[in-house]
Amino acid sequence: MRLDSPQQHAWAAGVPLPLSRTEFRVLDRLVRHTGAVQHFGTLLEAGWGAASPGARDRVKFTVSRLRGKLDATPVGGGSIVSVRGMGYLYRSPTTPALPPSPKPAAASTSYGHTRALHDGSRAQNRAEER
Repeated sequence: MRLDSPQQHAWAAGVPLPLSRTEFRVLDRLVRHTGAVQHFGTLLEAGWGAASPGARDRVKFTVSRLRGKLDATPVGGGSIVSVRGMGYLYRSPTTPALPPSPKPAAASTSYGHTRALHDGSRAQNRAEER
């Protein structure tokens, strides 16, 4: 994935990726923080500048469009990973896929690998605050 932020141009595996300004800003945020969960609020601010009613739906719709556009390239739409209840993360196509998550115990409230991503996101946020 190659991004030219000043010109707002993107290329996926050398193929130009036509994006709206909002799509570019959301993808730019995801790619610049590869592997880190980007919360809905962070993506809202990146794409639209502020939160508003129905904001999560805006993010979800934009990510859906981005995945569709990436599906037409060798990068693939699966490079944008949903993290249930939190947001999304970008995973480079060269990054190994997440290991299959064990089935949660009946009393567990986690969603497979989401808990690990959530815990990793918390640790990263604490490190950034220091």
